[in-house]
Amino acid sequence: MKNLVVVISLLLGTNLIAQKVKFENFKLVEYDCPPDQIQFFNITTIDSNGVVNIHNGNGSLMFSHQLSENEIQELNDLFSKKLNAYIVKQKLNEDYYGLRFFISFDVNNKSKNLCYVSPFMNEQFNKTITRIIYKKGSSTKVKSSIDTEALEKQIKKQERIDVLPKRPVNPPPQTPE
Repeated sequence: MKNLVVVISLLLGTNLIAQKVKFENFKLVEYDCPPDQIQFFNITTIDSNGVVNIHNGNGSLMFSHQLSENEIQELNDLFSKKLNAYIVKQKLNEDYYGLRFFISFDVNNKSKNLCYVSPFMNEQFNKTITRIIYKKGSSTKVKSSIDTEALEKQIKKQERIDVLPKRPVNPPPQTPE
C-alpha cells in the first residue's frame, strides 16, 4: 500500500512539473502571393498539449508530432517576447522570390501576428522554428483539415500592416538544372 502511494505521488508530481504550452491558437503558414491571391504550402498548428500538426496547402493534415518538454519551454521563451524583437531587416530587393510566412498565436489573451520572410528574422528565431516545428522523426500521418478561406482573410489583413518585399508581376524564368 505504501508503494502505491509513492508511485501515485511520483506520477502526480511529474504531471504537475510537466511543461505547459503558454500560447494558444498557434498557426505558422508558408505561403506565396501570386497576383491577387494567396497560395498556401504548409499550415502548422500547435495545440494546448504541444501536439504539432502540419497541414498541406489545401488544409488536409499530413503529419503530427508531440513536442518534448524542452521544445515547449523553448517555444514558450521565444513567444514570450514581441515578434518585432526578432526582426533584423525590413528591406530586401524587390525581386525576392522566397516563401512568405505568417505566424499567429495568443499569449495571455493577447494576439501576436506577423507576416515575414526568413531573411527579415534573426538566426535564433529561424533556427528554433525550423528545428522544432519541422523536425523529422516520429511524425505520423493523420487526416483532418483546416479552414483555408478564413486563414487567407487573416493573412491578407496582416500583409497590409507588415512591410514585405514587393513581388514582381512576372517572375524570371527558371532554368533547368
